[in-house]
Amino acid sequence: MAWESLATQEPFGGTAALAGVLGSFRPRERSSLDLGDAFSQIGQEFPTRSQIRFRVIVVGMAKHLRSAISNEIYLAGHEALSNAFRHSGATDIEIEVEYTASHLRVLIRDNGTGIDPRALYSRHEAFGGLCWMKERMERTGGRLRVLSSAAAGTEVELLVPAHVAFESPSGHGSVRWLSKLYS
Repeated sequence: MAWESLATQEPFGGTAALAGVLGSFRPRERSSLDLGDAFSQIGQEFPTRSQIRFRVIVVGMAKHLRSAISNEIYLAGHEALSNAFRHSGATDIEIEVEYTASHLRVLIRDNGTGIDPRALYSRHEAFGGLCWMKERMERTGGRLRVLSSAAAGTEVELLVPAHVAFESPSGHGSVRWLSKLYS
C-alpha cells in the first residue's frame, strides 16, 4: 500500500506560530458545544449521509479548550469531514477526538478513494482546502498530517499540544499563556 503524506515542517510550530493565533485569527461563530458534539452534527449537513456510516469517537475526558484553538480545530476538522463526505466516495467516515495530558488530537478517517497526490503538495486554488487546514494548524502551534492511498482512503490528523489547547483549571492559564507569547 503506497501512502502519500503531507505534514507541517515543524511539529507544534513554536512561539511565533502561537502568536499568529492572536494576530490573524478571525473566529466564526459556533455554538458552545464540545468538539465531539459539534463534529457529530456535521454529518447532518450532507444529504448523502444515509449511505455513509459516520461515527464520532471521543477518547479521554473532554477538557475545556481555549476558544481560539477550539474554533481553529473545529474549522479544520469541518473542512476535512466536508472533503470526505463530498469527494472521497467513502462508505465509512470516522472522527476521533482524543484528549490526553500531552495533546489534543483529532483524527478523521475514511475508506474512500484517497486524495489526488497532486493535491497533497499543491498550492493551487483547486486544492486550497489542504493548504488552508495546514495554515490553520500552524497558526495554533499545532500540526497537520495527511496520509492517503487510493486503496485505503485518507487519514487527516490535527494535533495541538496540551499547553496550547487546554485552559488551565485555575482560569489564570490564559494570562500565563499570552504572556509567554510576548516575553
